[in-house]
Amino acid sequence: MKTEYHSTFLPHLVPLGSTFFVTFNLVDSIPMPVMIALKEQHEQRKQAILFSDKPDKGILLYRENRFYFAQFEDALNKFYNGIKHLENNDLAQLVEDKIFEFNGVWYDVLGICIMPNHVHIVLDFSIQIKENTPINDETYVQLDAVMKRIKGATGLYCNRVLRRVGVPFWQRESFDHYARNEAELERIVRYVAQNSVKAGLVERWTDWKFTYISPKYEQFAEPIKPPNA
Repeated sequence: MKTEYHSTFLPHLVPLGSTFFVTFNLVDSIPMPVMIALKEQHEQRKQAILFSDKPDKGILLYRENRFYFAQFEDALNKFYNGIKHLENNDLAQLVEDKIFEFNGVWYDVLGICIMPNHVHIVLDFSIQIKENTPINDETYVQLDAVMKRIKGATGLYCNRVLRRVGVPFWQRESFDHYARNEAELERIVRYVAQNSVKAGLVERWTDWKFTYISPKYEQFAEPIKPPNA
């Protein structure tokens, strides 16, 4: 099975059984010219790394991907006063329900944060890796198929509620990143939990209705206190 695929703007690495941090946003919450510019700049920096004579290209590419996501998130925040359909609790609930629909079947939900113009989710796909069961297209559902199910169904439902016809609800692209180790996963969980706090919507992550952190990871949801605090 393929563990990498490419779409319009982003390459996606999807190791089987990994835990993925996925961000997807409302269409036009980031204007298309901005999306294209971010992607082009990202590709230029990646190519500069790949064609350099530096020995630590893997680390540099990893840092570049993190920097690119930070720019992507900044763009979402910059245009925050634009489209915010997910401020509607009914729509946000539709999205949360659809994410949980496949919980325990295709993945374990470790974290969710539904913001007014975008969504963060953390999904552990290791549940699909079973002893003495071959991994193929019939026994394993890939991340891209999962995202099509989540975004396709919720986009349709939300547009019905909004009485919109013939227009997309979600930006076609999603940003995804697999957690390479437990320490990185802990950072991701903390980031997701604190997203609504960072945006100034609530004082504590538990106050945001559409933030969920799996009980086994709640200990990592709080911000790290500085030494001697």
